[in-house]
Amino acid sequence: TGAVLGIRPSDPELSITLEAAGAGSGLSLNLAEIARLQEGFKRIEIGSMGGAHRIAVTTDISFRDPLVLMTPQPGGEVTVDRSALRAPTMTIIGSGHTTYLDNSSLTATEGAMDIFDSVVVQGTSSITSPTYIDIQRAPAVSGSGSINANPAGTAPDILNLTAGGLIRVEGPVGNVDPLDKLVIVNATDVTFEQSI
Repeated sequence: TGAVLGIRPSDPELSITLEAAGAGSGLSLNLAEIARLQEGFKRIEIGSMGGAHRIAVTTDISFRDPLVLMTPQPGGEVTVDRSALRAPTMTIIGSGHTTYLDNSSLTATEGAMDIFDSVVVQGTSSITSPTYIDIQRAPAVSGSGSINANPAGTAPDILNLTAGGLIRVEGPVGNVDPLDKLVIVNATDVTFEQSI
């Protein structure tokens, strides 16, 4: 039910920023603009499968419809910077290099959390879903689907995972820079496909 809303720049390498106010460089969406999106879309797609965007989330944002962030081409990355990003379901389709969480949270409030990318954590961050969390390889990229710490950070790097059902991590954990702590807050089943 509902239409798919696609938000993408014509330039596949242009940056995309979700921010509190003002107009950042590239394609910028602020809270007032996001609030005008009426509930009822099948999903909201930001970016594109042909994109190598740098998607940055710099403020707390709640979407009322399923959210898909897409930047799978080489050079594409997603950064959530000291912010909470929430949507009924959430899918991140990255390049494999990388989804960065800096003292931030990703929350699917009603359904699945699918991350097709590697995840790098700085500070204390969390990923939450009432159903499942699946961190897996990016499209056509081998070696992603991993979880690591950001070596540039000085505070302990901690990732909290909370799911009502399965948690699965397809890639290795800590193969580049180990986390100080990986906490499974809740899950019915946890699968690590590679080393941890």
